[in-house]
Amino acid sequence: MPGAKLKPLHLLDIFREQTDAEHRLSVPELAEALARRGIAAERKGVYRDIDALLCYGADIIKTPTGYYLNKRAFLPAEVCLLADALRAAPFLTDARTAALLARLSGLVSQYQAELLHAGNMGSIKCQDDELLRALEAIRSAIALRRQLSFLYCGWEVNRQGARQDGQRYKVSPYALIVLEGNCCLVGHAEGESALSHFQLSGIRSVRQDMTPWRHFGEVSEYAARFDAVDYARKYHALQAGARTSIRLLCEKACADAVLTRFGSDTPVQRQDDAHCIATVRATPDQNFVLWAARHAPGIQVLSPPALREQVRAQLTAALQVYS
Repeated sequence: MPGAKLKPLHLLDIFREQTDAEHRLSVPELAEALARRGIAAERKGVYRDIDALLCYGADIIKTPTGYYLNKRAFLPAEVCLLADALRAAPFLTDARTAALLARLSGLVSQYQAELLHAGNMGSIKCQDDELLRALEAIRSAIALRRQLSFLYCGWEVNRQGARQDGQRYKVSPYALIVLEGNCCLVGHAEGESALSHFQLSGIRSVRQDMTPWRHFGEVSEYAARFDAVDYARKYHALQAGARTSIRLLCEKACADAVLTRFGSDTPVQRQDDAHCIATVRATPDQNFVLWAARHAPGIQVLSPPALREQVRAQLTAALQVYS
């Protein structure tokens, strides 16, 4: 019978799906599970099949209360990490995320799979598979060392409302890295003298070109291999270099907003019963100005003077709009 020949494989599937260290099956229970699959099995036959699986290398553990599969391709905690990564991936649709989570469930027992649905990590998901297709095309172009072209889109507001529009770029792609929380393509855009970054969320209509790419050694410090990790580290170090020391006078009720944004190790000194002074290192750009203005008067910039003046100008402009 075909079923009898495949019985050891079905038994291995049962071990994978229905057993773990907390959930074991006795030989009669294993025989019942095989019967539910339409495969007749006697106790002696089940023992023989277990021995065959052990010879094959399956890590099946025998205990007084039954058998279970111990080692798997991934630990449950590792599968949960993969599940969290899928939930956090903005380039996956809700439907595709759910389908991939269902596949991941097959790597652990049905009981351990319940942990995959207990995670709270997530992100705003895209509405279609265009970003996923773009990611696939980019990876292929990097592997084949070919140029690609794409529309790099941003939001534009006109009389008809908001729409996404963009310019087409021709790029030699070198790596995909995460910069400031965004998945970015690093490459050399035709007509540029240095490397460029393109956020994956803005890339559309990717076309792979048969033209070989421009070697990264011509536009970067890397010769034999483009070191994406080293590049990302140096990029973040460069950004950190643009930071400066900023002193903030905070009402005690607003101190939490400072510690949440800049870290719990931020130096804070008591000023009086109602105020404290926090010293943070940050880039004094428009984003910081808007953050400080949003928390005024609970938080005010003491120094540097130029940044304090920027915040004052921002608040004055806002007051004039509403006056």
